[in-house]
Amino acid sequence: MKQQDWETANEVYEMRENLQPYALCGLTCIQIADNWQKASGLDYLPMQYIFEDGDQYKGQLRTWCEKEYGKEPIFRKKVSKSPRGDEYPLTPLQVGDFLAYEIGKFYSIVDPERDALFEKFRESFRLVGSITPKWGELSAYAIKVGSNVLGIPKRRKD
Repeated sequence: MKQQDWETANEVYEMRENLQPYALCGLTCIQIADNWQKASGLDYLPMQYIFEDGDQYKGQLRTWCEKEYGKEPIFRKKVSKSPRGDEYPLTPLQVGDFLAYEIGKFYSIVDPERDALFEKFRESFRLVGSITPKWGELSAYAIKVGSNVLGIPKRRKD
């Protein structure tokens, strides 16, 4: 999402007061995950929404997640600050870190001369690779439509 598109929507809808960019992007990710789960026939499985803790607008994300999906997202710190190590930081859950690890692991074990090149892929790497990516852009128009659907009030024209 481009900041300018959010600003354009904010001129019409009370976005600043209700759905800052962090919360909007988080809610969009939840919607994509929820749609994928239903389309895959996995809606009988529990789904958790885990986000990095620390953004000042996480309360907006929490409010909208509860309202739209009936559950509260989980917020975890990026790194543990507990000397006891009893916190579960978010770092191991970051897909970018996970993929970098898996790619490094792949290159450390692959033998390019073998015919069965892909047999050495780790199963978790194959599974991540099998997920069809859902890339897109939240245009100003899409943000306005979504704001209307969510019932975000329009700004008063004085």
